[in-house]
Amino acid sequence: MLVNLFRKNYINQYLFILLISILLWVGSFIAPQPMAEYESFSYLYSLFYTLLSPFPLLATILAYIMVFTQGLMFNQIFNRQNLIPNNTLLPMFLYVLFLSAVPIQNLNPILFSNFFILLAINRLMDCTNTQNVQDKIFSAAILLSVASLFYIQSLYFLLLLPLTLIIFKIYYWREWVTILFGYAFPQIILILYAFFTDRLQIMLDSLKIYITSMSLNIDTTNKIVLISNIFIILVFAVSFFVYLINTSESIVAYRKKASIISWSFVICIVLSLYTFVIPLPIQICAIPFSFFISRYILKFKHKQTLIDILFLLLVGALFVNVYLV
Repeated sequence: MLVNLFRKNYINQYLFILLISILLWVGSFIAPQPMAEYESFSYLYSLFYTLLSPFPLLATILAYIMVFTQGLMFNQIFNRQNLIPNNTLLPMFLYVLFLSAVPIQNLNPILFSNFFILLAINRLMDCTNTQNVQDKIFSAAILLSVASLFYIQSLYFLLLLPLTLIIFKIYYWREWVTILFGYAFPQIILILYAFFTDRLQIMLDSLKIYITSMSLNIDTTNKIVLISNIFIILVFAVSFFVYLINTSESIVAYRKKASIISWSFVICIVLSLYTFVIPLPIQICAIPFSFFISRYILKFKHKQTLIDILFLLLVGALFVNVYLV
């Protein structure tokens, strides 16, 4: 019955998403948490930190608006790409939950970078239409480059560009060279700024140290949170496995677009090794998790009671990450 809500009236779906998201954020609205301190190489995020860190309530409200807006974008992009049914907001709901289910609900580098990564993925999926591929690759490269100026590890998403060309079997040299020009454009501006302000060497040294500082930390002190995170991973694993075994049933265009999301998950695994507690860096994984889990839930045709229970447990596990950390 609960999952069926996301197959019917749009208004009811919006109201439900608004209700659950406010329940997730109400604690932060009442007692705003400070913004995450920026690193020296989160250059664009540092500007927002300087402006908004003295006003934690305002920053919290803006963070919630960003989460909700990105959820709308997520649903519209995947709807436009014919990856989800037209009558559902379930992907938006899950995306909002994954972005919200963090101990510190406030503006942070990942929240900004995800915005540009979403737009870049949309441009890459448009490569199914081989017209103007060069323009699409160029704009996607710029978007991913800007994302890395908010959250430096986003530069790993650059790998999506050549992978997309391979997926769509685009082997013209111009498109491959375009990746470098598109990604380099914002970075050159940053390098010139650092050079003329005598910060270039500091920037390069800090970047080298951070990019090579991978760590794998497993926090076992909070058993309830650990179990809830493992459950979320298992739900995603089942969803992804079901997609893989049924992928031959999908049309070619669908498979190619879904492959981009699959590779984004592989990149997320790499990103999870940076300064995050395993098993789940939730915000980083929001895009692939929301897509594959919502796809699995919507395609589950039998035993609706079972899928409703699974859905409730998933929502409960995400609430645990907010209120029991």
